[in-house]
Amino acid sequence: MASEWIELRGQDLLLKICDQPLQNQKLLESSGDSPEIKAGDAVLVDFTVHQTNDKDNTDGPLCQKATSWLVVVGQNEIADALDIALTHMLNHQTARAWSTAKYAYGPHPRTYSWGNDKYTLPPNSSVLYQITRAMKVKDTSRLNPYFTLQKTNTRKMIANDLYLCEWPQRKDRALRLYEKSAKDMEVLVDGTYFQQVGTDHPQYKEARQLMIDSYNNILALHMRAKQYGLAKQAGAALLKKDPRNLKALLRLAKVAMMDPKTSLDEADSAIQSLENAVTYKNRDEEEEASKLRAAWKKKKANASS
Repeated sequence: MASEWIELRGQDLLLKICDQPLQNQKLLESSGDSPEIKAGDAVLVDFTVHQTNDKDNTDGPLCQKATSWLVVVGQNEIADALDIALTHMLNHQTARAWSTAKYAYGPHPRTYSWGNDKYTLPPNSSVLYQITRAMKVKDTSRLNPYFTLQKTNTRKMIANDLYLCEWPQRKDRALRLYEKSAKDMEVLVDGTYFQQVGTDHPQYKEARQLMIDSYNNILALHMRAKQYGLAKQAGAALLKKDPRNLKALLRLAKVAMMDPKTSLDEADSAIQSLENAVTYKNRDEEEEASKLRAAWKKKKANASS
């Protein structure tokens, strides 16, 4: 049975509980676990966000959708509206949270794409969160890497969403999430668990790939922001982990061409490193490297003329 709307932050953030899962609450209480969701709890969430000025309208334009995000409440990784709403819910409840821009996306647009559809949320928009799953998850990271891997996968998805949909206003938050992901996976990869089970373990490969992806995303973010010095630093850190990472070498070659401070020798070296890594069994890789080499030759010729 649905509840009435309650104020969480005055009229700027309202919450309506849609059901009361009494059976699940009793199971939790019998196991000694509290049904309340609190700051620091890990919660698996599904939700959609729709633009609307009417809190009872569920058919507004879609501007975000998330499935199976494992978030830790109160860590400033998700929007305030969702973070606050979760702390007023019980495990396994579903709810709606209506928010003005103050606790949602703020004074900035948000462009969201799904399938062949695309919608740009105007600045200062009010939205309705439909939280269709909020399930508490126990931290099992002391037993195995699964929990940490799931958290990092979610962190990467959140950062990717910010990078794609809310650039550049959420750039710093996306960077922080990518950096946290890279650091956590580096600690996991080098830790005692995989020293014991071996590097052939599937979770080792997953952790290492997440680490590489996070470093690559940091490089891409700095490249997009035209922070070429920071992009080169991120690329150098990645190549220490994976010296022949083609995606990083390609981006570093592009950075070398884009950065006006890059010397001719440095750019030549970056493109040569890329060409050395190309397998020439992949036509796309070969064509990309050839295009960069041709563009660089043209740029050098123009510079010397």
